[in-house]
Amino acid sequence: DMLEGPWLPDPARPGQVRRAWLYAFLDDHSRKLLHGRFSFKGDLPALELVFRRALQKCGVPRRVYYDNGAVYRSAHMRVIVAEIGTEGIAFTKVRRPMGHGKIEALNRLMTSAFIAEAQKASTITTLDALNEAFVAWMDLVYNDTVHGETHDKPHARWLAGKVNLKLVDEERLRKAFLWRETRKPDKAGVL
Repeated sequence: DMLEGPWLPDPARPGQVRRAWLYAFLDDHSRKLLHGRFSFKGDLPALELVFRRALQKCGVPRRVYYDNGAVYRSAHMRVIVAEIGTEGIAFTKVRRPMGHGKIEALNRLMTSAFIAEAQKASTITTLDALNEAFVAWMDLVYNDTVHGETHDKPHARWLAGKVNLKLVDEERLRKAFLWRETRKPDKAGVL
């Protein structure tokens, strides 16, 4: 899912601020936060980068569950999911967000526990510093704290289910994320 992050100084426009956006991937069974990253744009390349890092760190999921945003429904995301060997993509039903509750609960927690603190900390002024702080919070706090619903630490629960983990070859992963476009030449042979 994508979450509104804190305002940071805009490196391209001195004296201006810009909203950071967070994409994050959550494992449904363990509630482990697989990977997350802030960027200044909530676009497809930002989503792809987070998805790729989650795959590299935690392997191929059996299925991917997304919101209904255009960035999630892109043809390129469908190609990536097919190339890596995932069974498919499931989308939140329109006007029925109940299935989206786990990531929304995580979003509320990240807003109150991480983003609120990051906004108070005057030392975080760059996207890199924000991402570094987020990864530390994700690994040392969230994934290592007993979850209220599962009664296990997310990382420990994820490790217990790791027997079914399917890692992806780095070359296959690289090829899966290549952009593709089908084109037809006109009568003059120009694409």
